[in-house]
Amino acid sequence: MVATFARLLREGVDGRVAEAMTGTRGVAIRLHVDWPNPGAGREIDLYQAYLVADGLVTEIRRYDDRESAVAAISR
Repeated sequence: MVATFARLLREGVDGRVAEAMTGTRGVAIRLHVDWPNPGAGREIDLYQAYLVADGLVTEIRRYDDRESAVAAISR
């Protein structure tokens, strides 16, 4: 995953954490991504949930919407 992210950055993709939410099971983020060569669909928001157990991230899940990501860390 880190290698993929590094490759995308080299290709000109830019991303930033636009929002972070915490829950009883972990942290969810909204990642705003800008792709090179702007155009339709080249600027998107991704949601990821980082599930935590015993102080360690045990799983990373991608979601298409905020509600699903928040639900994953709040159950």
